Amino acid sequence: MTREEAEEIFIPIVLSDDGGVAKMTAQEFQAFSVFVDEILKDMEKDNKELWLRARNYVLDYNEPYAIISNRDMSRYKKRFVINEDGSITETNH
Repeated sequence: MTREEAEEIFIPIVLSDDGGVAKMTAQEFQAFSVFVDEILKDMEKDNKELWLRARNYVLDYNEPYAIISNRDMSRYKKRFVINEDGSITETNH
């Protein structure tokens, strides 16, 4: 996982004001988390408007998926459920 790959996953989700999932290993998720933290620090200095949106996102890992969701539930539109067979079901709440 590179910073560029982390940006390609994280930034479009933030721009969509939605949540998302990405398939990755636990080790990739650790790197992804570090890169997202770096991205947020850079955004705070360089793009305050985007940082204000991005700081509301939380990361979670449910093997083999990283779940990126907006913690402000009033704005959160979709929820992803990972089924026992590993498939993802998107539900509206």
